[in-house]
Amino acid sequence: MADEVSVTERVWNTPDGLCKLERWTLERRDPDAFLSMLAQRVAGGEGLIAVCKSRGLPHGIVLLWLMEDVTRWNLYANAMRAGAFHEADEAKQIADDAEEDTWVDDEGVTHVRHDVIQRAKLRVATRQWRAAKHAPDVYGDKVQLQAPANPGATIDGALEMMARALLDKMRVVNPRQELPDAQS
Repeated sequence: MADEVSVTERVWNTPDGLCKLERWTLERRDPDAFLSMLAQRVAGGEGLIAVCKSRGLPHGIVLLWLMEDVTRWNLYANAMRAGAFHEADEAKQIADDAEEDTWVDDEGVTHVRHDVIQRAKLRVATRQWRAAKHAPDVYGDKVQLQAPANPGATIDGALEMMARALLDKMRVVNPRQELPDAQS
């Protein structure tokens, strides 16, 4: 029976030998509904592998399917960006939760559970890394330099403006000192 064929066999055993998850999806499911579900779950912080496992789909094939179409890929990329905000919120919750970090024995002595603290650090760092990769403008460490608002501006013009500003400040500090013009 056709229904007993595995997802992988259906995808890979196509006449042209290419990855055709879309064909399988159209046969069995509504691709728009699948894409919507995928985007919602990824935006909620779930990874592509976990979503695919829950549906019995190989994640590599789903990734290829997403990459085949710009609209699908953009929806997935936006979902990953939204998921970055979820990851950052989750990292804060993990960092704030100190409930399991210590325990008190029968004699009332408090003991630190270093393994739990290290695991929490790893979970926070992983979520920070994912947030920085998926929303670098918000959570990334790299400072982005912006181009000047005036597209005709040049480096020489910017340096000249800085020189003028510096000379003006020097004139305020010592008005009697003779200073050259900024253009010389």
